[in-house]
Amino acid sequence: MSAITDILEMIRDTDSVIRRLEAEIKTPQDAEDLALNLASLQKRRNYLKRDLEQATARQQVDICRFRLFSDNNSAEFPASGLTAALGGFQSLLTSVLDAIKNGPKQRLRPDASIVAESRLNFGYTFAGSLGIVLTISNERLLLGFKSHLDRAVDSVFEMAESRDSEHIAGFSKQLGGASVRCLSKWVDSLSEWELGTDIEWCRDRESRRRLVLQTPDVAALKQAIAKTSDKEEKTLECEGTLVGCDVDTKKFHMQIPDSDDLLGDISETIGKEHTLELPKKYRAKFRRTITTHFATEAEQIRYLLLSLDPL
Repeated sequence: MSAITDILEMIRDTDSVIRRLEAEIKTPQDAEDLALNLASLQKRRNYLKRDLEQATARQQVDICRFRLFSDNNSAEFPASGLTAALGGFQSLLTSVLDAIKNGPKQRLRPDASIVAESRLNFGYTFAGSLGIVLTISNERLLLGFKSHLDRAVDSVFEMAESRDSEHIAGFSKQLGGASVRCLSKWVDSLSEWELGTDIEWCRDRESRRRLVLQTPDVAALKQAIAKTSDKEEKTLECEGTLVGCDVDTKKFHMQIPDSDDLLGDISETIGKEHTLELPKKYRAKFRRTITTHFATEAEQIRYLLLSLDPL
């Protein structure tokens, strides 16, 4: 990527000179005196952008134009808000790519290859609130097939366009809870700093995807995530001592050796086929349900006792 690196460096240098000359304009006469220089620099910048587009096409690199804005037209962008918004988007892309390549994940633990493949690199800034151009390598496949990164980008944009919990729950099943939690954290950062975002993903001088989230969109997405939860059910067996069971309230209490006690609900059949003795050792079959609320990351664990066999 040496050619791309060189072009990006020249764009940054050109921008630096433009900003310095613009700062020197104090009077109308200054503007007139510097007009030709500024026009020449802007022309050079446009040529460099064209060169960048050609170089990225040759070297199989995508461009992401990431812009943040405030609906109150504030010219100030706190550093914490910027890093949270950019870092949150990066984490979301990494988690989705990990899920697409390695299967749905409940926890974000990408290996080094996933982190490297999904890494967005700083290119330069552009005018318009706070705009940043990012670059990322992305292989081109034959016959119009999409790369893993292509699919990840599509999923990220589709997730951010969701406005109902059912749609988000579908992504939880498809990609795993880790990706939805990353989406939630990113949206929370935009909401906390009252920021909107305009993200455009470009390839070979063409726009592939574009996402615009104004603050009402951020609020709607945040609300949809807050209503979304994920359930994981698993049937387990263990041996322990039943120390409490109430068939009227449908509750049980079982002590498990070298583990925490189990407390939960009992099924309708418990206690009807044979009399239960307390305290007594049993082999128990139960269903564990873990409900994860994505907005708070809180987990609720419930146990349903399915059967008991005396030991």
